[in-house]
Amino acid sequence: AEADLQKSGMQWVIPRNGLYLEFDVAHIVNADSDGGIFRNNGGDGRCGYITRDEIAFATAKLALNEHHNGKIYNLVGDCHTQAELVAMVNDVYGTNVRYEAISDEECFAKLEPVRGEMVANMLTGCYQCIRNGAYEVPSDYQAAADRPAKSIKEQIVAIKSGSGE
Repeated sequence: AEADLQKSGMQWVIPRNGLYLEFDVAHIVNADSDGGIFRNNGGDGRCGYITRDEIAFATAKLALNEHHNGKIYNLVGDCHTQAELVAMVNDVYGTNVRYEAISDEECFAKLEPVRGEMVANMLTGCYQCIRNGAYEVPSDYQAAADRPAKSIKEQIVAIKSGSGE
């Protein structure tokens, strides 16, 4: 899709967003009352999560400034492991969850009964990508948004408060 857009003759800018932080925060918080263990196959891989509000802010800046035309931006926050993410959520929410890495097969088997085959495959693949380093990319957020991305912990605080700010 990116190559087609670049060859289209139109003006273009490509924002590549990281994984949505809100979803994993919700799963971690829910894990607190469901055994206290957040399990997936992401292992020690690092991921540049970002909230949808942060993505929207940067994307609006990209759309409103022509000097971004013809550029590609990684709209991600600072990169963290799953265990680091769990620790930050615990700190903000006062939960007591620990992270446990599981195999790809275990991840799929855990997700498929509640999410269905298609979503279980997608989520298992996302966590495989984290494990394999695909989401550990340099952030172009400052260049896109004219300000740095909020830290992951600041974004978790905003999720908790419901403010999105």
